[in-house]
Amino acid sequence: MCPEDKEPDWVIKDKKSWPPLWQASQELPVVKGEAEVVPKEAIAGRLATLRLTVIPAEPIARGGRILVNLPRGLGGRANFFLPLGFVPVEEHPGYGAAVSVQSSNAQVRLLLHIMCDISFAGTWAILEAMVSEGKLEPSDEVTFVIGDPRGALVRLPEHSQRGLFQILIDAKGDGQFRRLEVIPAIDIKGDFPERFLLFAPKALKTDEPFSLSIVAADKVNFNPSSLYQGEAALTATDPKALLPEEIIFKKSDAGFKRAEGLEFKTKGVHRITALDAGSGIIGRSGPVCVDWLSTEKRIYFGEIHPHTYLSDGSGTPEEALRWARDARGLDFSALADHWRKSLAQNPKTKEEYLKTINAFNEPGRFVTLVGYEWTTWSSHGDKCVYFRGPDGPFLAPDDPETDDPQKLWKALKGVAALTIPHHPMAGGRTDWGYKNDEFERLVEIFSWWGCAEEGSEFSVQAALAQGHKLGFIGGTDNHFGQPGTGRTGAEDGAGLAAVFAQELTREAIFDALWARHCYATTGARMVLEFFVNGKMMGEEIEVPSGGRSEITARAAGTREIENLELIKNNEVIASKKGDGSVIEFRYEDKMSRPGDYYYFRVLQIDGQRAWSSPVWLL
Repeated sequence: MCPEDKEPDWVIKDKKSWPPLWQASQELPVVKGEAEVVPKEAIAGRLATLRLTVIPAEPIARGGRILVNLPRGLGGRANFFLPLGFVPVEEHPGYGAAVSVQSSNAQVRLLLHIMCDISFAGTWAILEAMVSEGKLEPSDEVTFVIGDPRGALVRLPEHSQRGLFQILIDAKGDGQFRRLEVIPAIDIKGDFPERFLLFAPKALKTDEPFSLSIVAADKVNFNPSSLYQGEAALTATDPKALLPEEIIFKKSDAGFKRAEGLEFKTKGVHRITALDAGSGIIGRSGPVCVDWLSTEKRIYFGEIHPHTYLSDGSGTPEEALRWARDARGLDFSALADHWRKSLAQNPKTKEEYLKTINAFNEPGRFVTLVGYEWTTWSSHGDKCVYFRGPDGPFLAPDDPETDDPQKLWKALKGVAALTIPHHPMAGGRTDWGYKNDEFERLVEIFSWWGCAEEGSEFSVQAALAQGHKLGFIGGTDNHFGQPGTGRTGAEDGAGLAAVFAQELTREAIFDALWARHCYATTGARMVLEFFVNGKMMGEEIEVPSGGRSEITARAAGTREIENLELIKNNEVIASKKGDGSVIEFRYEDKMSRPGDYYYFRVLQIDGQRAWSSPVWLL
């Protein structure tokens, strides 16, 4: 409590205030009661007024508080000079979504405090209401109006998922916050479609049956449309292809269809187009290579660096993996929630986490890896940890036993695991003085944070020059629980990993990543092959006699290819201009020496890029 003329000592001071309170509440009895948000459904990205009513079943004394963690991405119009996503209705009208709070009990006065953080991960806001006069009785209602029409309305999240309103209550005003037993939610759905997204296998044999996923996607986030009904006609660059005549979308399909039994009859690089002529909606698949690759391995695309509400993101683990499989048509995915001591101390959290990840693992259709993010927010750098099996040691970076990379690797000894640095040039930048070739075999070269290939002592090229043998993958660091989705737009920072594997199983995907048989893209699902003396990307090979290396590469883009560059020891030594969406390249290096390494960079005309993992000479 505080004197009437003094500002309260608010509990929520910044975005780091919430997680420890929420985690601590997991060990305490819940607060009985009710809560509801109206409306229950809404369309992504639109303006609205939301009313959240909370009815605790126990009294709340003077000085008691109600905290509401709003869904990630829910936010008003942020002003450049006054970065206000939300403001009390009486302050700065028009500069943020107006918020008010009131009680059904006229004898109760509530004070409102809003913590709003606008960052790369979107708007994160927490409402804190304190009883400054009177006492809330069990039957009293507390109503938060978010997007109060007396001020600016609230912009709904652009990503379609259930927006959770997590509620904590300090009933006695003694600082002990307990969870309300119910978590109200608003179901955000996709808007009318703007395009079709088509996802097909990257490598096939002639006459091999395959499935095609089609998403009727909206404009704001490529969300599957909840409103679309229509017919899509399919055509292919292979005139002999076996295709269904049309794909019929019903409203109950929620913007997603999967067609089975398609076949290509002609060798080459092919594409499939879907067109709803009546609505003017069109989409084209990426390249499908039919008896075209030099290897018998298949190419699988995935994204393994999303976060959910379990740490500092939004969405449930189930929603995240369903999004990866259906909305983005990925072959594999993972979750990478920050695993700190507050999470590690709750065995139920890990149990549910593993249960969900393993339930979605479906060999041949969609594969999941078990993992988490080890985040020090220090000079050690952040790493994502992944396991080959259905479980593994979840080691907290704020535990003195595992708070630096050497301790982490020591604790992982004997475990089939990978530790993958991400955003090495930003945030907790990676200290390349730490080195472990057993676990640290890959780096996330591209993500929401941008490209880390070159430009500083923390870059990927700096690591390669210091002797790190790192393959490349792309990721997102998505904090909306939507793997493969970018930051401020559906394709902004939507990095992906492509792997060459014999089959689509958890073990095969992990083994391919460990072998560095993989490449990174900025989101475009282009095909990229690269060999040195017949050995594929990721390999370490002996220097050939005479020091001559035969280097070959080929790529098939989602758009026309602008340039293909061969990089040796961080310098471009050869390149080839593109002439269409398919390119082949051959080069002989007559001056190969031990310690040399090569990789390829592909640039499309739309700015999308890909990087092969290197090949090293011993």
